Amino acid sequence: MILVEVPEGGPTEREKVRVLREIPPPEYGDFGWGYNGTGTSNAAIAVLSDALELDPAALDFGAGEADGTELREAFCVEVLTDLCDEWRLNRRAVLRWAAGWYHQRGITPVPAILGDPAWTQSLF
Repeated sequence: MILVEVPEGGPTEREKVRVLREIPPPEYGDFGWGYNGTGTSNAAIAVLSDALELDPAALDFGAGEADGTELREAFCVEVLTDLCDEWRLNRRAVLRWAAGWYHQRGITPVPAILGDPAWTQSLF
């Protein structure tokens, strides 16, 4: 299960963190990280769809969305394969990574959250 928490700085502040929502693993698999496999792709779908406010189906296997599949697999390779047993990712960091990914490839349109002035002014 992946927990979406209110961000807190430092280990002592995170002891009593408030969980906003829980993202359960898909029915057909589990979450993984630290390697690039099906579980890692499932985790990428969960994290990216939550942070970018996308339909998970757009990033899922066989979705027919080339950009979504490429985004998911790049996130696996560049981010999730470097994580240990317990990890935290700040939403702002995920959005910065995604904004850079779209920009480097010249892909438009981008997910709506990346064009929202409230987020874009604080990303860079």
